[in-house]
Amino acid sequence: MPYVLLFLPVLFSAGAQIFIKQAAKFELKTTNWFIFVGLSLAAYVISFVVYSFTVRQFPISIASPVNTISVMIIVVAFGLVIGEVLTIRQLIG
Repeated sequence: MPYVLLFLPVLFSAGAQIFIKQAAKFELKTTNWFIFVGLSLAAYVISFVVYSFTVRQFPISIASPVNTISVMIIVVAFGLVIGEVLTIRQLIG
């Protein structure tokens, strides 16, 4: 169970970023925009709450890198799936 707890904030945080990406496809303040922004906010709140429990179970030196690196991997993978292009410059940082 603790290892599931380690990756749950990752999934919710990555989901929040994906929802924001989807919201960007719509005009501001439209119904669809509000739906995706609301989903993103909810996912970030859940991620924050679960992460607070995670750092009780794991040292921050483990929880933080896992959370950060995993979110980047998921978001980049989603970007590639939806057809975004990564340049060498972006990969280098």
